[in-house]
Amino acid sequence: MDKVSIGTRLIDEQPFRSSAILLSEEFSVRISYLIAVRNKARTMRRCLESLLGEGVDQVVVVDGNSTDGTSGIIDAFPVVHIYDDGKGDISAARNKGLKVCTGEYIVIIDGDQWVPKGFNAELKKILKIGKYDAVFCQEFFWVGSSDRAEAYRIARTEAENLKSGSIYLPRAYRRSILFDVGGWGEGPLCQLEDHDLWNRVSKLKPRVLRLRLTICSDATDLSGLREFRRGRVNAFSLLYYVKRYPSEWRRLLRIAPVGWVLDLIIALRVFLRTRNPKIAVLALALRMAGSIGWLVGLFSSGISKEMARQK
Repeated sequence: MDKVSIGTRLIDEQPFRSSAILLSEEFSVRISYLIAVRNKARTMRRCLESLLGEGVDQVVVVDGNSTDGTSGIIDAFPVVHIYDDGKGDISAARNKGLKVCTGEYIVIIDGDQWVPKGFNAELKKILKIGKYDAVFCQEFFWVGSSDRAEAYRIARTEAENLKSGSIYLPRAYRRSILFDVGGWGEGPLCQLEDHDLWNRVSKLKPRVLRLRLTICSDATDLSGLREFRRGRVNAFSLLYYVKRYPSEWRRLLRIAPVGWVLDLIIALRVFLRTRNPKIAVLALALRMAGSIGWLVGLFSSGISKEMARQK
């Protein structure tokens, strides 16, 4: 059985609040922040400090048997801490956490992410006015200040400009709709568990809101090897995703033959924007590392055979 610890604060530590404020809070929207982590000691403290500094209603952290001190960092904060054996995937961990979330809305945060000041208050204000089922937020990647980091940041911006119609996934859901679809689909979806969830939620015709509120992600461990590995994992995940949703084959794989062409176009746009050949070459190297990893993962996982079978 999973062990659950709930951080508490002494009542006399809380400042006196007037009845008017208490009345306002009574009718406010309650939000739970759900975090599934494993070995995120480097970024976990910043993540939790950003949330608790916002005065959030509830933070639920599912720790997948971390071995780098992540668990001790979590215990230092007044959050709901669920100890998981780490044998399941991130979907299984989130489903465990979802069961103890008490908020009307669930915001999904990763252990290497944080929210800027005012995020929770602004989100509450918006959700109090309109009852939405899913909320899309923007995502900002903090990659440091090196040339490689600058190349990654600009290349990502240019990629988003080229793919203005690409899929953006919700970061907040009404709790009830998550239960309606059975939570996250468990299995080897890896990088595509959120796509799978949104695919099922969207069939319920949810009321959707798109916000400019930003969730920040730490990507300072940036390297060509990391991008290569991420590409492989994405390809492996895609195999299981399209097995579950066969109609997604052609739409998702349509970009595969032109992936490297897009890398070149993005690198050119980076050069035109910066007039810096070094930044452009670094951007191209990082992009192609991911594309090569994607291609290796695509064929090593047997996805080409699955394509032939689908035809």
